[in-house]
Amino acid sequence: VALAKDSPFALLQVGWPPRHIDVVQRNAPGGTYHATAAGAATWYDLARTVFAGVGADPDRVRSTTSREFIRPAPRPAWSVLGHDGWASAGLPPMRDWREAVAEAMSTTRITAG
Repeated sequence: VALAKDSPFALLQVGWPPRHIDVVQRNAPGGTYHATAAGAATWYDLARTVFAGVGADPDRVRSTTSREFIRPAPRPAWSVLGHDGWASAGLPPMRDWREAVAEAMSTTRITAG
């Protein structure tokens, strides 16, 4: 498996945003609040994390560049969303993407094969 390692993005929080959105609706002033995991990841980072999590060899994931990994639509070089709105409103911080992936993997049956 070869995935791009040079265009970080923000992972969505599976299962977590509804709780945060409820807090924002009740306790925060109007504004923009990005409900994504904290930290930056690339498809390469995510794949290596998942491979390791299911007991597969993460070294099977090879890095490539966005130029070599052609996608149907162009991707931005940096698409990590900030959480300044959460912090300025005094809301709890978003958890790191690795924690979100670990939780998702613990509740999903995934095996190496």
